[in-house]
Amino acid sequence: MRDEAEATHGDNEEHDAVQCRKLWISGATRGIGAALAGALSDDYAVTALARELGHDLSLEATARHLLSTSATPYAWIHTPGAFFEKPLLETSDVDWVELFESNVLSFVRSARSVLPAMAANGAGRVLVFGVAGLTTGTAKARAPVYFAAKAALLECVRVLARDFAEVGICINMISPGAIAHADSHAASQARVASRIPAGRLGRPDDFVGLVRFLLSESSAYVTGQDIAVDGGLALANPPL
Repeated sequence: MRDEAEATHGDNEEHDAVQCRKLWISGATRGIGAALAGALSDDYAVTALARELGHDLSLEATARHLLSTSATPYAWIHTPGAFFEKPLLETSDVDWVELFESNVLSFVRSARSVLPAMAANGAGRVLVFGVAGLTTGTAKARAPVYFAAKAALLECVRVLARDFAEVGICINMISPGAIAHADSHAASQARVASRIPAGRLGRPDDFVGLVRFLLSESSAYVTGQDIAVDGGLALANPPL
C-alpha cells in the first residue's frame, strides 16, 4: 500500500508540474490552433494568442509586454499561415508578400523575442505548423508560392533547432495534410479526399496525441524534424 501511495503521489506531482507549465499558442482562435488550446488546457496553463484577441506575437512590443507581465512559456505552438491556390506566374507580388508574411515572418519575428527568453530558462518546446508533401520532390503547381513559403519556414525551423538544441529547446514542425475545419480550404480538400490512403479527411483532434508527445520530456532528443499528419496523402499519386 505504501509503494502504491508513493507512486500515486509521484504521478500527481508530475501532473501538477506539467499543469503549471505555461504554453503559448499563436493562432488559437481558429482551426487546429483552437482545437489544441481546448485539448491542452487541462494539462498546461494555456495563453491563447491571436490578432483578433489583441495579441499579435509577431509585434516586438506585444512580445515584450507578454514576456514582462507573465512567466516565459515552457512551450510555444505557432499555427498561423494564410493559404490560397494560384499558378506561379499568376501570383502577384502582393500575394507573395501576404503568404511569406503570414507563413514565415510571423514566426521569425515572434521567435526573435520568445526563443532567447525560453533559452534563459534552460529548456522548452516549440512546434510550428507546415504542410505535408514538402519533401516529396514533386512540383506543387496549384499552390506553388504557399509551398515555397512553408519550405522557407521549414528551413528556419531546422536552423533554429540546431542553434537552440544546446540549451534544451526542441523545435519541430508538424505538417498537416487535408484537415477539415471551419476555416479550411474546402475546395482543395474535396479534390484530394479520394486519394487519402487513410480513407478520410483529417480532423484537428488528430494532432493532439503527437503534440502531447512533442511537448513532453519524452521528446527531449527529438528536434529539427518535419512530421507529417496527413493520413498518407503525401504518398499518394498523382502529386499534390
